[in-house]
Amino acid sequence: NNQKTIDMIKKTVESEVQVLSKRLCPKETNQGEKIIQAAKKAIPSAKLIGFPAMCDWVFVNAPGIIFGPGITEASHSPNESIEIKQVEKASETYKKIVQEFFK
Repeated sequence: NNQKTIDMIKKTVESEVQVLSKRLCPKETNQGEKIIQAAKKAIPSAKLIGFPAMCDWVFVNAPGIIFGPGITEASHSPNESIEIKQVEKASETYKKIVQEFFK
């Protein structure tokens, strides 16, 4: 939650910390959740990592994953780009995840 992060920042910096909004909270999905297990079966080589940016998932009250074509480090950056073949591969992977989820 935000309070943990706020407390950490307050302990670290030598200045006043003023929180203007707590509306957007960090999210995490437990590795035991069905969506994680489906993704791991569909993409055995994938690594579970945190996503160091913001996405619409913060507004969803359900377990989830963030997955898409391209390079994670370039996501939502000024130089973000993807190749058509990456989109096609992601489309097939989405299909595999859905099939695993509903087995």
